[in-house]
Amino acid sequence: LGLPNATRSLTPEQAGETATFAARGLTLDLGLARDGASVAALAGRLAPLFDPAVRRAQAAAAAVTFAAESLERLAARIAAV
Repeated sequence: LGLPNATRSLTPEQAGETATFAARGLTLDLGLARDGASVAALAGRLAPLFDPAVRRAQAAAAAVTFAAESLERLAARIAAV
């Protein structure tokens, strides 16, 4: 957890999932691969990953999100017993 990342989606379905993760601060959305973005455009979209504040925020979002989801899964399993 906590590694800065970006996602380039291959399908519209993946793009939807990526949008959900990006909205939660878990990834940087680089769009659909078939959108024809140039290398320069992609480099521009990646620029935020070089900002330490963005990287810290993404790491913090991952730590909170995945810790909370793990606790929710544990609670559901206990409740199912």
